[in-house]
Amino acid sequence: MKIRLEPYLLLVLAQALSPEVHAQTWVTTTDDYIADEVGRAVQTRDGRFLAVADTGRALALIKRNSDGSLLWQRQLMGSPTGEAGYDLLELPDGRIVAAGDIHVNSHGNDDMALVIVSPDARTVLRQRTFGGAEGDDRARGLVPTREGGYVLVGETLSWGGPGRKPLVVAVGEGLDLKWAKVFGSSSGDGILYSGVELPTGDLLVAGDSGSVLKLNPSGGLVWSRSYGLEEIRAMAPTSDGNLVMVGRRTVGANDVAELIKLDAAGEILWRASYGQSGVTYRFYAVAPLSDGGFLAGGEINGPGYTDLYSWLARLDPAGNIVWQRHLDDVGGEVHSVAPTSDGGWVVGGHRESFPRMMVARLDATGGASGCGHPTTQAAKMASTGGWTAVERSVIDPTTLEVTDSDKPIDDAFSPMNQTFCQGGPTYPPSEVSPPAASAEPLRFQDKQTLIWESGAPSSSTSFDLYRGDLADLRSGRGPDCLLTNLVQNTASDAALPGPGAAFIYLVAGRNQTGRGTLGHGTDGSERQPATPCN
Repeated sequence: MKIRLEPYLLLVLAQALSPEVHAQTWVTTTDDYIADEVGRAVQTRDGRFLAVADTGRALALIKRNSDGSLLWQRQLMGSPTGEAGYDLLELPDGRIVAAGDIHVNSHGNDDMALVIVSPDARTVLRQRTFGGAEGDDRARGLVPTREGGYVLVGETLSWGGPGRKPLVVAVGEGLDLKWAKVFGSSSGDGILYSGVELPTGDLLVAGDSGSVLKLNPSGGLVWSRSYGLEEIRAMAPTSDGNLVMVGRRTVGANDVAELIKLDAAGEILWRASYGQSGVTYRFYAVAPLSDGGFLAGGEINGPGYTDLYSWLARLDPAGNIVWQRHLDDVGGEVHSVAPTSDGGWVVGGHRESFPRMMVARLDATGGASGCGHPTTQAAKMASTGGWTAVERSVIDPTTLEVTDSDKPIDDAFSPMNQTFCQGGPTYPPSEVSPPAASAEPLRFQDKQTLIWESGAPSSSTSFDLYRGDLADLRSGRGPDCLLTNLVQNTASDAALPGPGAAFIYLVAGRNQTGRGTLGHGTDGSERQPATPCN
């Protein structure tokens, strides 16, 4: 019996990849509820941008294309609502790991949560909560470990009260609980925001009251220190094997932003404050850079300002200010900063006093074409002082509950997507239909009609469609041009492959600066067509 293979059974997708000349810049927002705020924004392996947010009722995941257009916004939310997202990372296979909290219906409180979803965020692969029945417990930070597991840092109201206390939970790669610790002190409330795993397997975790705790790989407390800040909001390893942390301290009636560089033992290498008289400056995020410098983000407020404004400062390896600016004139905060592959920055936080989830792609000087982002006047100031030991109790939360949750993830109903600043050069087409992230990859709508992702994500104004026989392509022969200069993202092909054969289809984009490629062969060389499209 001969089997005739229909073309839609072996449809093969190729990415049309070309390097960018210069990236576009933009500032974007979406809405959901009443407290929309991005906790982390990163550039993903496909060149797009991913963010996690707390909307006041849901854990939101936002994916944007290179030009800032919204690819999708998904929200993990149960009934009653109460979910939130604060931190994330992308795994090598494109899966997304997010940390935050999920409302646990069985005891009516929020618990620390770790959620793993598919690359397109349509499918929840795993969601697990960690907490107690006595109060809300939240994960504010996510630390990947060298063993493939994760450490959640945050807060608890379930143990060590009154007030909130630091909670650290370590899990394995399969999200099995390894250990959990609560750290009490006489100084009142405590929240951990960030952490770093050291090469020894020890952990440094930091939070409000300016405290840093060093834990051994089993969660035992090695030491607890205060570095004289009101809070430490972010900590990260530096390119020279040391550490950097940022936060704020109070000087007179205002706050100043603070950056401290530490060695791996927690000793201060140097520290500096940033501010000006009568104006509040705060750091909430930091990204160490390959040249030894830093990009720090936070907020500014003071005379002449009607609200808190998003603030960025580029610092050299000694902490001197290279440039600084605020991002808007309608209020906002920066809670996440990261470098992009083209030398610019991706920034996350919120915009406006009625907060909207902000993701911005900025150029190397922190600007976005079409927006006036005024420079600010903070000065680097001397900051002195060392650390003091803080006595802490260690509580084993023996009543901690580990639960597999089943909250659904769905498309945001009405994200109210807005773009405020968008500009910059047009770049060659890229990623017509990446399978890991595309909302609508190359596929057959029916037996004759192909459809693929529209032009905006790939910066394409038209498309070339190629077809080849799978056996020929395996032997090294390229595909033939089937249709050229298509202005719509759809085409028809009535031909069918012969018995035992299969067609492969490839789409390449075009715009005024060039054409996308037909992908690459197994040896890494660019695939060439047998018959090119003119």
